[in-house]
Amino acid sequence: MSTTRSADQKRKAPVRSEIAKTGWERAKIKYEVEIKGMFGKSTFQEREKPGLQFYALAIGPQGRYVVRTSRSFEGTIESDRAGSWISLSKDAQDALNGLLQDLWNDGWQPTSFGRYWHDFNLRRIIEE
Repeated sequence: MSTTRSADQKRKAPVRSEIAKTGWERAKIKYEVEIKGMFGKSTFQEREKPGLQFYALAIGPQGRYVVRTSRSFEGTIESDRAGSWISLSKDAQDALNGLLQDLWNDGWQPTSFGRYWHDFNLRRIIEE
């Protein structure tokens, strides 16, 4: 008795044209802070209240755009020679978790993590 599948049962590989139509959008979690009443390098206008806010900045077929923003939260920013980061706190972690849940529900998947606790890179399949 043979254990191999017949030609009808084997799964066919996608044709080259189907593979070429599949692409990825990529996103990175960033944060923004209000400093002395002015927003530093603001990329979006939707803010609930002054403070810190995470957002997902993506690049796709339309170019760069903000996918989603987190709720605003109170926190502190620390820095060293390599960069700056938001100090880990319950409020900051809850805001980031809420943003990541929304992104997950929209089809985004984490692909890698950065140096800081809030650095995430994400991707999502797009079909042209």
